[in-house]
This record gives sequence, structure tokens and C-alpha cells, in this order.
Amino acid sequence: MTQSRAWAGLSGSARWCSSTNDDEESMEHDMEHEIDEYDQDNRGQPSYIFRTHFNCPQTMSWFPGHMKKAIRELEDRRLKQSHVIVELRDARIPFSSANKDLDFILKGTNKPRMIVLNKCDLAFNTENPKETKRLKRQISDMIRSSNTNCTNVFFTQATSDGSESGLDPLIKEIAQALPTKFKMTPRVVLVVGIPNCGKSSIINAIRKISFKDVLGKSTKVAGVGATPAFTREFAVFPISQIPPIYVFDSPGIMIPRFVGDRASESALRLALCGAIREEVADPEVVSDYMLYLMNKMGRFEYTNITRPHRVSDDINEVLVGVDRFLKGRQRKPKYRDASEPNVHNSARFLLRKFRNGDLGPMLLDEDFLSSDTKPLSNVKKSSLFQDDE
Repeated sequence: MTQSRAWAGLSGSARWCSSTNDDEESMEHDMEHEIDEYDQDNRGQPSYIFRTHFNCPQTMSWFPGHMKKAIRELEDRRLKQSHVIVELRDARIPFSSANKDLDFILKGTNKPRMIVLNKCDLAFNTENPKETKRLKRQISDMIRSSNTNCTNVFFTQATSDGSESGLDPLIKEIAQALPTKFKMTPRVVLVVGIPNCGKSSIINAIRKISFKDVLGKSTKVAGVGATPAFTREFAVFPISQIPPIYVFDSPGIMIPRFVGDRASESALRLALCGAIREEVADPEVVSDYMLYLMNKMGRFEYTNITRPHRVSDDINEVLVGVDRFLKGRQRKPKYRDASEPNVHNSARFLLRKFRNGDLGPMLLDEDFLSSDTKPLSNVKKSSLFQDDE
């Protein structure tokens, strides 16, 4: 079977859409057979012409009252009480998840600042260690050169145990940066970052490592939730007894308003990674942006959860395919035979699959590493973001 025939089967929507419901199962079986047969060959680029530009919403804003309160408390009290600052970002979007307002606040301090890129298992392909090492080095160099007081950049995986978590080097650097003049004087580590980047998970993982000989078992102290803005107030947790070390877990703080094409695209990437609530970012728009990015990157894993398995650049076609996939898993015939597709539910399902890593690891901010793309961290605050007066 030739590659051209395989891609004709993948992108020939007119041929497949003309089939009737009676031969639908046969059609999907043939489609799966064609894809399996094609996968045995060397995978090339499809003849499908994808979009080269995405029309981003020109403005997006999600800045609830507890975030404004958190910024004031951060400036008035928490920064003064802290000795070390740990800023968390999402490894899939190491530049888009940088909060420039937060960086502006931290510029006024001379305290050590460590930037942690969490969820690196969702960003980098472990099957290509050389490429992963190259990307991590590029990202680290760019972050260190453009962020105030950044002493080091760490790549972590808070949900993993052992050396895979990447937490041991972070813990050692925190310990070295803390003051050691008085043994029993409390030391404080401030953890900050955008919503839903894993701040509470990092604290729990560090506490588990630090207290493993004292507590004898793992105990979660910081509340963890899958939705952004789960933590709404500052909380203090001990991570060491001798010397006494405490961690401030802060609420996730988002940029007040995204204005302009570049900032709006970063907002969509934040929403795609689950940092912005879906009440603000429509799941159908965000899933369309996900489709645009995946096709642009040559990643077609979304076809595994569509029926038929077909590459497409039309989000409505993909969501209908996801709806058919979901209904095909239902045991009750009344759900399978429903004529009206639930595209909103399909969009949420598609996004959940992406966020859980079921569509494979993806570094969404790789375009920032190219020479013709200007990182947000090097752009003046006023040119991208308009704060509330």
C-alpha cells in the first residue's frame, strides 16, 4: 500500500461522509485497517493543507479578587518574611507561564530566586534524550538571561518518586541558599507562580522527602486540585524541623489582562494547559487552538479518539468524531443512537486528554527558542499587558 493512498484515506472526507449509518462500522474497520497498514511504512507529512495562522481572541482577562489580594499580601508581608523564592511554571509553556507582573514585583528584592519548570513529563519526549537535553539547556539559558535574581532553573515531575522527580537538586540548592547563622532561627521559602502549575504538589513532594525519616509515611499537607485557583489564600507548611524551615504556599496569580496577538496566544496556551478556568476560555475555542498547534507540529495523536480516525483541520469535524468515539463506548443504545452531537462535552474530553498527557508530551513554547521569536520575558510590561487602574 502506498503512502499517497493512505493519506487519501485519512483526508478524503467526501468519500467517508457519503457512507450510510448501516455500513458505518464497516467503514471504521476499514479506516483502522488502512491506518495500521500505513503506520508500518515510514510516516511522512500528509497532503492535507493546514492553517498557518490562528485568529486569537484579542482580549482575555481572568483576575478574580483573591488574586489581587494575594499580590498585595505578597508585596506587603510575604516577600519581607521570606529568604528564598521558588517560582513555578508549566514545563510545556516555560515562557507563556511567566507572570511579568510577578517578575516586576520580585525585581525589588535581592533574594535568591529559583525557577522550577514542573510537569516536565508532559513536555519532553523521554525516548529522545539527546533532543530533550538540548531543549532543556536552551530553555534554561534563555530563562536565566532574562529573569531577575534567577540563580538556577530546575525541571521537575512532582507526581513521580525517586530521581525521576528532579526534586533532590532543588532541595539541595534551597538548603544552600537559606541563611545558616543561627541554627534554630526559622527559615522561610516562598513558592509562587500561575494557577495549576503544581505549587502544592511540589510542596507535598518536598515535605515527603524531607520528613521521610521523621514521619515514617507520606502525608499531604497542601491541598491539591485539578482546577485553577484551588488555593485561594496563603498557607504555611513545615518542611524541616532542624533547622526549622517553612514554606509559604501562595495562590496562583494570573496576569490581569492579555492584550495583543502574542499575549493572546500565550493566554490560549495557558488555558490549554489548564491554568485559566473554562468559564473564561471557551473549551471549543481552546480545543480548536490545540488542533491548530498539533497539526502545525505534525502531531496527529488526536485521531486515536475520533471516529473515523482522520486527520482534519476543522474543529467541528474533529469534535463530532470525538462525540462518535464517546458514544461508541456507551453500553446503552439510546446514547449511541443520539443524533445531536455534544461538541461542548467533546471539547472538554479532548482537552482533558491533552492535559493528562494521553496525546503525548508536547513542548508548546518551542517557537520561543527560534531566533525570530521574541520571548515575553524580554518585552516591556506596558507593551503587552494593561493592568487595572
